[in-house]
Amino acid sequence: MCLKDTKQIKRKSGIGWKFFYIGNNGKLYGEMDGTRIGKPRLINRWMKSENHPMRGHSAILTYKPGWHIIMKKQNANWFKSSRNVIRKVKFRNAYIAGRCGNSHGGDCIVAEEILILPIKTKEIK
Repeated sequence: MCLKDTKQIKRKSGIGWKFFYIGNNGKLYGEMDGTRIGKPRLINRWMKSENHPMRGHSAILTYKPGWHIIMKKQNANWFKSSRNVIRKVKFRNAYIAGRCGNSHGGDCIVAEEILILPIKTKEIK
């Protein structure tokens, strides 16, 4: 996912939503970017983004790569499919904001670090 436009960010940390793929082993994996597939994502542990260009990606980024976080769950649900899940995440060290890559994505931020929050019983549906 890339930002359609960019703007300076006021909030450097907070809560947002991110989608992940579920592997055959039930673990969470990164989204489209081929540099992250193969590494399971850890729950309740801070993870840094890999700051190198995304392989196989046609967009020319005007900002450094990082974790793209969708600010509203209702917008994150547009990215949901049978192969992925939307998870609540904490983020910190955010450095740019903008609109997500499609018309339904809404506001996003890009951050250096995320922490995938454990699912609470009432969130499971």
